Amino acid sequence: MKNTKKVIRMDKTNIVKICDALSGESRANLLDYIYRNNRGISIDELSKVFKLHPNVIRAHLDKLQEIGLIESYKEIVGRGRPRKLYKKSKKGFLIQYPKRQYELLSSLLIEIIKNSNVDKEIIVKVGEEFGRKLMRKYLLDRSESEASLNTLWEAVSEIFGDWGLMPELIKIKNDLIEWDAKNCIYYELAMKHADITCHLHRSIIQGMVKELKLNYSVKIPKKFPGGYEGCYVMVEK
Repeated sequence: MKNTKKVIRMDKTNIVKICDALSGESRANLLDYIYRNNRGISIDELSKVFKLHPNVIRAHLDKLQEIGLIESYKEIVGRGRPRKLYKKSKKGFLIQYPKRQYELLSSLLIEIIKNSNVDKEIIVKVGEEFGRKLMRKYLLDRSESEASLNTLWEAVSEIFGDWGLMPELIKIKNDLIEWDAKNCIYYELAMKHADITCHLHRSIIQGMVKELKLNYSVKIPKKFPGGYEGCYVMVEK
C-alpha cells in the first residue's frame, strides 16, 4: 500500500503559522473532536456541539486546514447543494525543531530485522516483556487494583492515551473487551512494515494481559466492523 502520509516538520518558515493555527482552546477542541470521529463532519454539527456561530467554526477550520491538520471534501446528498465535510488529515504532524530523524532510524532497523530473518517469536518476546513492564509500573501505586478487564482498560486508556493513540472503549463484558485506537502512532512505519509493527503492538498488549494473569488472547483485525480501517483491538477468552 502506497504511503500518502506526509509529515509537517517545524522549521523557520512555518513556526509562526503553526503556532497561530494551534493557539486557542476552541481550535484544540474542534481538532480533538474531528480526530476522535472517523467520519466527515459538517460545520453545522460542530456549531451545535460547541455552541459557536458557523462563521466562527469555519474560520477555525480554515486555519487548521491551512497547515494540513484536517482535510475537507464535498458530499452530494439527493438533489440539494453538496455539503462540505471535514475529516482528519492523512498527513502526520510532527513539531520538531531542530529536525530529528527517528523515523528514518526506525525504518532502517526494521529493514535489518526483516533482512536478518529474525524469528517472529523474538518480536513477540520483546513486545510482551515491554507490555509486562508497562503494566507493572502502572500497578505499582495501585495496590487495590484487581486483575480484570476493567483494570486492563484503565491502563490502556492512561498509557496509550499518553502515547497519542486516542483509545476509545467500544464494549466491555465479563469475557470480552473491544476498543478502537483513533490514531495510529506508527502510521508511516505500519504502511511499509505492518507485519512487524502491528505484530509488536499486539504483543505489547498481550504482555499487559499476561501481567494481570488473565487468560485472554489479543486480536487486531485488519478491519473494524462496518468496514472502517483502523486499529481495532479485541481481547477475549
